[in-house]
Amino acid sequence: MRVLVFGAGAIGSLFGGLLSRAHEVTLVGRPPHLDAIRANGLRIESDAESFLVRPETAARVPSGSFDLAAIAVKTYDLHDACAALAASGASFRWILCLQNGIGNEEILRAHFPDETIVRGLVYNGVSIESPGRIVWFGHGSTWIGRPLVPAQDGEADLEIEDLASALSAGGFPARRAEEIGREIWKKLAVNAAINPLGAITGLPNGALVRSSFLLSLLRAAVRETEEVARAEAGYAIDMVERTMEIALVTGRNRNSMLLDLEAGRPTEIEFLSGAIVRFARRRDLAVPVTRTLHALVRGKEEALRVRSADRSVASRAVRPLAEDNRRTSERERSEEENNHSTTEPLS
Repeated sequence: MRVLVFGAGAIGSLFGGLLSRAHEVTLVGRPPHLDAIRANGLRIESDAESFLVRPETAARVPSGSFDLAAIAVKTYDLHDACAALAASGASFRWILCLQNGIGNEEILRAHFPDETIVRGLVYNGVSIESPGRIVWFGHGSTWIGRPLVPAQDGEADLEIEDLASALSAGGFPARRAEEIGREIWKKLAVNAAINPLGAITGLPNGALVRSSFLLSLLRAAVRETEEVARAEAGYAIDMVERTMEIALVTGRNRNSMLLDLEAGRPTEIEFLSGAIVRFARRRDLAVPVTRTLHALVRGKEEALRVRSADRSVASRAVRPLAEDNRRTSERERSEEENNHSTTEPLS
């Protein structure tokens, strides 16, 4: 397959890096990570192995035809990513959405035909440790399916089965979901518990279930999502034990929401806990833990904005002062030079 990965962050790099061992892969991303991959390849490390792969890299979408475009940007950048792909002039058989959250396919369908849109639900822990180097903490499978094509369409199922087989054969384990809508809600239950708790506490995933205090919050958050899934979509899901298992398997991983806050970036909280709060309000359901987690992460984001604004104001105040000091120093040096100058005597 010819594969394009739009968004070479942690998950995008893992996806593209693994597939590059069997397929023709191009990563589209930003420096310095992409520069390092271009120069030295991509190093993938895990407890079991460490290996180097050399996918192609590009600053923008190359021309031509691709069998698969995997979009791995943050959810809040999904619209812009879709617009860039649609305007690139390249063609794509499949559009694979690897974002967290719910309702993402509604953004994609504004740019691509329904039958080409595939959701991918990734259960892997991975982080960029340094430019050109990623660490794979938790090995899991990925569920894929077409959310906008009726589930009873047998031909559609066979096509997705073929895509899952191609991904798995290329080194990225994938399985066709019988009912991708249910799987989306199950992944939402996991993310809306682990991600905000890790982001608020600063702890890696495993620590969230080793603390009795945090475990009780995690379990409550999952239960609230289960209730909302039942009321909003008619799905009966049971994800408490599975969420605990995922937290332990990816125990050393510091989740993406935590890393975003530490880097001063916005988070995906509105597409996770925020979405659950909105669904609950519509269904007149109480979700006190999820609402609190949502508010606390939003508070952290606001604190980052305030600190950034304060630094900007301070910087603007310092620049004129620095310029005044520079001019004063230059004037004093000039005066000193004049005071020490001498005149040659007339002969």
